[in-house]
Amino acid sequence: MKLRSLCLWVLLLSMVACRSDGVPVREAIHGGALTDRAFMTADGSKLRLHRWSPEGVPRAVILALHGFNDYGAAFAAVGDSLNENGFLLYAYDQRGFGHSDHAGLWAGEDVLEADARLALKLLRERHLELPLYLLGESMGGAVALLAMADAEAPALAGTVLLAPAVVGEAVMPGHQRLVLWLAENSVPGLPLSVELGQALGYRPTDQPEVMAGLRADPLVLDYPRVAAVAGLADLMQAAWAAAPRVRGDVLLLYGMRDDLVPVPAVCALLDNVLAAETETAGRWQARIYPEGYHMLTRYSGAASTRDDLLRWLKGTREDQAFVDPAGGRAALGCDR
Repeated sequence: MKLRSLCLWVLLLSMVACRSDGVPVREAIHGGALTDRAFMTADGSKLRLHRWSPEGVPRAVILALHGFNDYGAAFAAVGDSLNENGFLLYAYDQRGFGHSDHAGLWAGEDVLEADARLALKLLRERHLELPLYLLGESMGGAVALLAMADAEAPALAGTVLLAPAVVGEAVMPGHQRLVLWLAENSVPGLPLSVELGQALGYRPTDQPEVMAGLRADPLVLDYPRVAAVAGLADLMQAAWAAAPRVRGDVLLLYGMRDDLVPVPAVCALLDNVLAAETETAGRWQARIYPEGYHMLTRYSGAASTRDDLLRWLKGTREDQAFVDPAGGRAALGCDR
């Protein structure tokens, strides 16, 4: 594993590329808005909005935040199941991803967090009478942690984290952090091949057809830039640190075959939550899948993920499948 990681970072520095700036962010010009197909941010940026609507009156609303290199359409994998159970699902393409302008550039963790909080505010105003949930997958989970740790975080019915990106400094090897820092300060615009990671053995799912679909989708980024990867690393560290301050009930879903967010990273997250002496409005629960992959809604066991997600969203939270942080540590074997 160490050799594989080292090879990845050495290859990163051995290539040459020009510098590139991040996503431009302007001064706020209004309070933001939602249309049928767009989320207008406070600075006037237009982000594509995806929506999956149930028949009849919804029982609740969910805002979903996608992962790194992906975009809002990723939640089609759970949209139908959620709709069949009365949940109205929204997802937008975060800045630098999908249909958004400047795709491939990094907007910054503060901007991604502010966008998420604004989207929640606008959805709360649109659906005053309905419970509101936040769901974040991978990078989106990290953004969700930051958003719900903020002092101005809205009161929600709950937050769901699907394999949240929390590979912080306590887990990332020192040589990786050093090489990444050097690359960020010398070749930030260098495009990295996603296929290189796959060649080195990283498998986000066990379904080849899912991977083929991602490769064929022109809106899924195949070559993230060094600056974006470095920004993601900063975001993951910030999310890990913010976890004890998250407000409201939280469900963590994680698969032990995840090699993008390794088990030690999730152990460190749960340790941080357990060590905190802050009071929150709710509680953390976890569901651990021994055979689960990073893409928990897009692997061979995704039906279990959907079933657990629906039970928790419907309020069935005393199920033995859901454990507290200490139980999550035990399921992961954190003390081995």
